[in-house]
Amino acid sequence: YPLVTGVQTCALPISVGGTLSATSGNGDITQSGALTVTGTSQIAAGTGNISLTQGNDLQGKVSLSGAAVSVSTANDLSVSALTSAPNSAVSLVAGGVLDVSVLTAGIDTGTADLTLSSGSGVLTPPGVLAGRNLSLTGADGLSLTQNITASGTLALHTTNAAINQSAGTISVTGASSVNAGTGAITLMQSGNSFGGAVSLSGGTTQLTNGGATTLGT
Repeated sequence: YPLVTGVQTCALPISVGGTLSATSGNGDITQSGALTVTGTSQIAAGTGNISLTQGNDLQGKVSLSGAAVSVSTANDLSVSALTSAPNSAVSLVAGGVLDVSVLTAGIDTGTADLTLSSGSGVLTPPGVLAGRNLSLTGADGLSLTQNITASGTLALHTTNAAINQSAGTISVTGASSVNAGTGAITLMQSGNSFGGAVSLSGGTTQLTNGGATTLGT
């Protein structure tokens, strides 16, 4: 299978008919065009950043290890492992289903931003999420069962589907934007804390906040 190694920036090939193992030796891993991999992908940048955001088609499971990690696909994205550096951003965006079910230890980006977006299906983060500005998108719904902490802002978005919190707490220092289209919004855990203005757009909407609540537009 293709094995790509380097000590500087590693620009990945366009098409791999099988599995891909890319190791940069602490350099950044980027790309020069949309990447297609029919098998599994193991991408390790050490202390370097991973930036693969050009409409990729990663058909097998994907293991990611680096400082800041940003990966987007035109279709499904199934993450088998994720390691990022403290206070480094993580962005996982799938045009199809985003599967992060193995990440039960959660994702903590510290003072950096965290983005999870599933262009199809219901997004259910399996572990605690924490970071500065958090953005969670599930086209067919968001199911929140773990603690979510944003020291900056929080954005929750679906395409006319429910945003439901059945467990865990949400703590946001800044503003929150919750948009379910015509879907219901249910954020009613007693430990919730929305510190900034909360913008709500949805069908039937229920919100619990442990302190004063400022409703936005």
